[in-house]
Amino acid sequence: PPQLPMTSIFSRSDGVVAWQASVMDEHPLAENIEVSTSHTGMALAPAVLHAIGDRLAQPEGQWKPLQRDGLLQWIYGDTQHLREVAATA
Repeated sequence: PPQLPMTSIFSRSDGVVAWQASVMDEHPLAENIEVSTSHTGMALAPAVLHAIGDRLAQPEGQWKPLQRDGLLQWIYGDTQHLREVAATA
């Protein structure tokens, strides 16, 4: 298990990296964030930039998963469901 907070930002439409390889196991210091973009599009995708900014803005020692309230629930996918799908693929 990770000793530091870890975040995997992935896309099922990546086209280069299989998304199943990017989904981490459930852990209190690990999270998966799904975005809808291509592999090279991740560098400019607003959802990716928001997630990275949110991760970096957290005070040291106070890590928490990305909040998916309000409109954010429509932007970021349901990673629990994706872990289940990846496990059966």
